[in-house]
Amino acid sequence: MRSLVTVESFFFFALIGCMLLTSCNQETFMPTNQSGDSIDFIPAETATKDQNSDSKDNGSLEPERRFWIRDFSTPQPYPVSLERNSNNFSLRSEIDGVLRSAVSQSMFSASNCDVNWALIPSESGVDLVYTIRNLTNSNQSLPDLQIGGLEFGDIIEYLDQSISSEFKMLDASGGRAVWSATAPYPQSLYSPLIIARNGRYAVGLSLQYPLLEYKHQIRTYIGRGPGPNDGTWNTRFHLDGELAPNQSRRYVVNIRYKGVADWIHSIGPYKEFLTRYGPIRYQQDLRPVWGTAIGDSLLIRSDNPRGINGFRADLNGWEANVNYILDWVVPSGFERVMVWTASGVYDENRQNNFPPQFMVEWTNPMIETESQWTRVPDAGVDLLFWWGRAGQYADRWNDDLLEKFSPDNPAQKTMMLNQWDLALARGASGLGLDAFTQMDAWDALPWIATLRERKPDATIVAEPVSYDILNLHVPTFLYSEDVENTPHYLADYLVPGREIWVYARGEGQTIEKLNGYIANGMTVLLRSKGITAWDLEEAVRNAQGGVGSPP
Repeated sequence: MRSLVTVESFFFFALIGCMLLTSCNQETFMPTNQSGDSIDFIPAETATKDQNSDSKDNGSLEPERRFWIRDFSTPQPYPVSLERNSNNFSLRSEIDGVLRSAVSQSMFSASNCDVNWALIPSESGVDLVYTIRNLTNSNQSLPDLQIGGLEFGDIIEYLDQSISSEFKMLDASGGRAVWSATAPYPQSLYSPLIIARNGRYAVGLSLQYPLLEYKHQIRTYIGRGPGPNDGTWNTRFHLDGELAPNQSRRYVVNIRYKGVADWIHSIGPYKEFLTRYGPIRYQQDLRPVWGTAIGDSLLIRSDNPRGINGFRADLNGWEANVNYILDWVVPSGFERVMVWTASGVYDENRQNNFPPQFMVEWTNPMIETESQWTRVPDAGVDLLFWWGRAGQYADRWNDDLLEKFSPDNPAQKTMMLNQWDLALARGASGLGLDAFTQMDAWDALPWIATLRERKPDATIVAEPVSYDILNLHVPTFLYSEDVENTPHYLADYLVPGREIWVYARGEGQTIEKLNGYIANGMTVLLRSKGITAWDLEEAVRNAQGGVGSPP
């Protein structure tokens, strides 16, 4: 979550979906040698579809399609030859020469687990199939999966997907050690992958593993530094988990090379892998949203401990707030409104704002006039409430220590469902889930399904920018400064028809700029009263069923 700086802070939502998932089949493990690498060579004809072939982009879409997608042009062939060298391998392109050298570095870090890896060749790269098992009688940390020897020269660009998808430079000139920024998937990264490029070609390394079954995060790295890699670049997938005694795991790293202009297609196998989690569970909606906040920490005073805005609903009830909303959104053409911090904000322990108690802890005047909120849907406007720190649980107002919300905890689940029931009774048709990636993915997706049991057509959006599997279930959210320089190409490619909300905040948010976000298939959320929904109507109409240009 990013905290709001002023009362101009409001947000998002969108249509959503239920639960799902599938898991990879367990592999039969071959004997391994704990003291070193064990490698098997798997001929191409024995490989499974998701391991052996680059993913094909979807074919033509039905004429009735009404969602926005980006057009990714068909990639040019980029044949790669494989040479197996004892316990390692090298890759070469006829056009660009050596792509990967067979360096002495192990393909995994030191581990108390038995680790085996096997090669599956592909036209434009290889797949590495790792099998890991724990033969001890205690839990053991999983090893890192590390692929070095990448030949790029001194300077590369890598895709930073910690916020959207923007290339950043790494310069190892002069022998300096450089490493990319890192962040965990699924908490912060959109997908478990690494993309790097120079001026001639690009490589994508993507990790296939059943996240919802294995229940652990990963971290990705790319860099160059002192070590056994002889001046080449090294990549690493840090598996942030443990393996119980007598258990085994299987992980697949797809390595694909493409020409530099076709860099997005280097993760084609992962796009295909992602389809096993099912289709998008919501209908993309590009209609703009207007937002308003009830509480703000800048308004906290001794006589206003919750920072309630000037209408003082805590003292006077909701009528004035609802009048204020309807007097703007109805004549301005907005069909959706987001209401932020409906119960106010913490004056103590402000680091825990926005409060998870968005529908409870209301004052008596608020409760006595709660029916005022139903006037919003009665006016034909969808009402959405922002659920502060929706992945965390507070057992009292001004709580100093928020717990990670667990749907398996009956008391926590009852309180959270009570808030959703109250929101629905007060006229809500959806939610914005604040800081939702604080909740583990394997708990978050079933919880969304539980929320939808109460209202199957609820509009739900998750903040901050979420991971690929979650984006199949609910729209995700970005701030306008996150997409100033580049759209979210990764989401556009991996989840066609996805919905992304962009909060247009700060100065300089013009109609032209907002129309630009819409042209890139994004749903605009704004607070400004200088721009109406009518100003954006044509852009929305043109974007529905539209096709964005390739990167």
